[in-house]
Amino acid sequence: NYAFVLEQLEARFYELVLANPYADMTAMEMQLFQDLRNHEVTHRAFYRAKLGSAGIPDLTFDFSSINFKERTDVLEASRMFAEVGTAAYNGGGK
Repeated sequence: NYAFVLEQLEARFYELVLANPYADMTAMEMQLFQDLRNHEVTHRAFYRAKLGSAGIPDLTFDFSSINFKERTDVLEASRMFAEVGTAAYNGGGK
């Protein structure tokens, strides 16, 4: 369930990035965000299926501190989520 929370968070973040693209988002950035979203949505679905009734319910996240219209805010949040997720898996892997 811990990993499922992280996957829900990341999937929802990238869904919102694509629903609210910043004005100067390049085609390459759009493609990268679509790839990231698809990757995280797949992970979220995997955990939902594997956990079954033992899984936590879908969560709602407060992203109000992120200005999705500002490229720097989106990229910084994306970096932070990637680092936190990686650190969590690395720490849990021991």
